[in-house]
Amino acid sequence: MSANPVLLRGGIVILIIKKSRAKDEYIVYNPHHFQLHTHTRHKRIAVIIKSNVEHQRVPRSNDLRLLESHIRVTSNKSYLRKLEARREELLAAKAQQKQTGGAA
Repeated sequence: MSANPVLLRGGIVILIIKKSRAKDEYIVYNPHHFQLHTHTRHKRIAVIIKSNVEHQRVPRSNDLRLLESHIRVTSNKSYLRKLEARREELLAAKAQQKQTGGAA
């Protein structure tokens, strides 16, 4: 990986994936703002998060933890609104499923 991250069109920063030294996990982070980071146990998931956030794709997965990891690494306001809308949609579906008492 280069020391200077390359910017994509529109000023979107390419995220960096780094293997943690302390734990057996990966860190996906924004090199310009390290507070925007998330931890994953698998490199495959780190690559998915990196790719989705760089291309502003909302994950198709129903996994809230994965969705929240996307939210943690982005600073793009419009993309953040899309992710939060998807999160609210999943929480509402989960609450409805709990009310109806079972699997759908």
